[in-house]
Amino acid sequence: MAVRGGAEVKVSDLLRGQAAGGYAERDYQDPRLSHLRGPTVDASLIYTPTPLTTLTLRGATTLSETTLPGSSGSLSHTIGLELSHDLLRNLTVTALGSYFNNQYQGVSLVENGYTAGVKLDYKITRSIVLRASYSRERLSSNTTGDDYTANVFLVGLRFQQ
Repeated sequence: MAVRGGAEVKVSDLLRGQAAGGYAERDYQDPRLSHLRGPTVDASLIYTPTPLTTLTLRGATTLSETTLPGSSGSLSHTIGLELSHDLLRNLTVTALGSYFNNQYQGVSLVENGYTAGVKLDYKITRSIVLRASYSRERLSSNTTGDDYTANVFLVGLRFQQ
């Protein structure tokens, strides 16, 4: 169950945003699992200084499932920043970064991490986009041995209508 309310705002032609807040709860039939619940906030602020450049700030709260014994899931908070610029009509470069915090209910596990990266989109046609991306991911946990760092390189095609 989730209850949310929010608003969308257009401050000017250059700045617009939306925000929603509420409360979410999940109940489980297994009596060993506690209820997964907490306040939620979802918001975005989009700044478009030129027709070719967009800066987006986003924040979100989600209830996430887990396979961790004794935990019903985690309350996850994420904040991200994305800067996108059209170099050409069919070529876009995007720099992005995000930070997250996962608080598991029913156990004392807390995770923090970040992702930073860059992606390049080349529009072959209106329907086909070639994407290449690189990201660095880092997760820190209060449990020994659960930390990791990853460098992720991806190349792929996206089909859209």
